[in-house]
Amino acid sequence: MAIDVTGGLAADWENAFAEAQDDPEMRESMNAWIWDDSGTFGIPRLGVESVSANWETPDIQVNLAFEDGRVYNLYGPVAAHSPFDAQGRPRVLGGGPLKFEVIEPYRHLRVTLDGTATATMVQEQAAGWLPGVGPGEKVAVQAEIDIYPAVPPW
Repeated sequence: MAIDVTGGLAADWENAFAEAQDDPEMRESMNAWIWDDSGTFGIPRLGVESVSANWETPDIQVNLAFEDGRVYNLYGPVAAHSPFDAQGRPRVLGGGPLKFEVIEPYRHLRVTLDGTATATMVQEQAAGWLPGVGPGEKVAVQAEIDIYPAVPPW
């Protein structure tokens, strides 16, 4: 039996906001949590959030984690991307080095990352290290991730 991954929602509900909303607290976000099957690598946080009051500078958070304790972080406010895809539809949410794009509503999401991360270790984070505050080597990171949902949105 096939699962209706739309959850019965209209395709345009998958669109991003084309502009800041009237309510300054209104939020738009796209997130993913990704792990490989072997447990050697994970992305326990990959997200962008735009708040109407600060629409032009969404916050991003990216954590790329390895089983040996290495973690690479990108974090903080960045310059917003245009919300419009190549066809002029509001299907993009992102800023700076991170972009989420709806390729096919409820069925295909593409995440692109191209920026500089700060290297740290899980132990340093547990001891209070914060992205953008603590020291850490700068490392170039680049990824293109295609996400295909297996269950409806909730």
